[in-house]
Amino acid sequence: AIVFAPNWLSPLLAVSSEGGATRAASTLEVARGEIGHWFPSPLPDPNRILLSVWNKGSGINDCEVAVLNLDTGRHEVLFKGAEGRFVAPHFIVFFRAGSYHAVRVDPATYKPVGEPVGVIDDAFGNSPEGDTRQTDITIAGTLAYRGGPNNSGVPRQLTWISAGGKSETLPFQPRAYNDASISPDGKRIAATVVDAGRLAIRILDLEHPTENALDLPGSNWYGTWHPEGKRLAFLSMRKGDFVVYWKDLTASGPDEPLLVTGFD
Repeated sequence: AIVFAPNWLSPLLAVSSEGGATRAASTLEVARGEIGHWFPSPLPDPNRILLSVWNKGSGINDCEVAVLNLDTGRHEVLFKGAEGRFVAPHFIVFFRAGSYHAVRVDPATYKPVGEPVGVIDDAFGNSPEGDTRQTDITIAGTLAYRGGPNNSGVPRQLTWISAGGKSETLPFQPRAYNDASISPDGKRIAATVVDAGRLAIRILDLEHPTENALDLPGSNWYGTWHPEGKRLAFLSMRKGDFVVYWKDLTASGPDEPLLVTGFD
């Protein structure tokens, strides 16, 4: 059978290699917050595969590697991580916190029997949203990957560049910036950074200078200022799909949905 993920918010599906109707291959455990199963990967046992469990309100850094029994459709979580792939004779290679690791496992249960160790230092990593896969590996251990660091995970210094080409370093701590938006009055920047495997928005005050992280659940990015400069709209993946929220930066109230796209 061919096992695949039809979208982000779904259990895995299976279809015969000869074609025909699809059937559910896994079952989401909604009570524990599971909203999607990703990255199916084969194991030596043809009745079991690895999958990645995506939980509500989290990014790829909070995924879990699990083993799925194809006969029962039930899975057992093994450890925190994503993109788990078995490597003979008894290892699982997986992605966690911006890099790739390997852990020795019990060949009967696939449960870890040791501590993970880093295995790839120069791989272009997966994104916090989980939509950019840059490596692949065979069961025999042959690894193919895109070299170089993930640009969204590299600390960088914000810098002004004038029309004449003169540069001025801004007095903020280097961070793994993903995107930035300047307020209409030019006094603040809404900058997205990669923080502990999530995308988080920070407001940088250019006059003082100070910075403040917005207290928002899940991953949030692409901050866009309202013309009056008091509200910020941004994209969020806290519920499993893409929703546009807005927040009044002059008040202490919560952010509110602005556009529910339903896209996953």
